[in-house]
Amino acid sequence: MGDETSLIGIRNGWKVDNHLYRGGDVSLAGISTLRQLGIAKVISFMNKKQDSPAQILFEHTHILNAGMQWVNVPMESGGFFSYDDISKVPGVLAEIAGTTGPVLCHCHEGKDRSSVVASMYRITHGWTVDDAIKEGQQYGWHWRNGGMRRAVRQWAKEQGYK
Repeated sequence: MGDETSLIGIRNGWKVDNHLYRGGDVSLAGISTLRQLGIAKVISFMNKKQDSPAQILFEHTHILNAGMQWVNVPMESGGFFSYDDISKVPGVLAEIAGTTGPVLCHCHEGKDRSSVVASMYRITHGWTVDDAIKEGQQYGWHWRNGGMRRAVRQWAKEQGYK
């Protein structure tokens, strides 16, 4: 499981490993935390249809002004998560791998969409599918989002992971 120390100013923010952090909305205090951690890039999964456009703009502006890169890969949340969204994750994993320095991946609550990506990241780094999903549930992956877990299991099976 990731580092048990939460990240100040980042909703449900946690360290996955030395290269990846995960979480939810980022506040001004969170921008400071990201700078202290040496975060090079922030990848947001928020979308303007379900998440606050003002929060997306706030983060985009302040993260860029703090000298970090900001990338938006909109994904549906909750029961609206689709299998099309799972197809975006390999590109996100490549973005993480191609970044020199730590990365924060986040959604609104830091529970569901970020759990999908963190789980798939863990699986590609040698974790079992069950252990990766269990970690996501420990970080608050909502029970109602079984479709997300099924999508991760399906992806892992298609990629030959166990």
